[in-house]
Amino acid sequence: MDGLAGGYFYKNPVGGFVLILALLSVVALPPSGLFISEFLIFKSFISTGHIGLSIGVMLLLTLIMFNLSKSIFRLLFIVPKGVEEPQISSVSPWESGSQLILLAASIYLGMVRPDFFMGFIEQALQIIP
Repeated sequence: MDGLAGGYFYKNPVGGFVLILALLSVVALPPSGLFISEFLIFKSFISTGHIGLSIGVMLLLTLIMFNLSKSIFRLLFIVPKGVEEPQISSVSPWESGSQLILLAASIYLGMVRPDFFMGFIEQALQIIP
């Protein structure tokens, strides 16, 4: 079943590029901060002898990454059937500025972890019973 969403990259290339970068960050590919945490989880699985569990989790993560990527790339590159080109208006590249800033901030905070940010996290952990 085809929805009415699609062809986003053709109308907003900057926003499409940001969406691809966000996808790479969400599926935990290097140098994402999520990659490091997944790597450490699998390292602990293997070092404690849970090989079967690590293989099962890897297969499930691969399935999740594939389906999420398939959906995002369909949204970006496949123009929906029944929608004429003049109905879809182009987007100014400047409108993707906030997306770029937020994505850059999330990547920065995931990789660098400033002291003040870690202080906030430690305070939040102390509140939790």
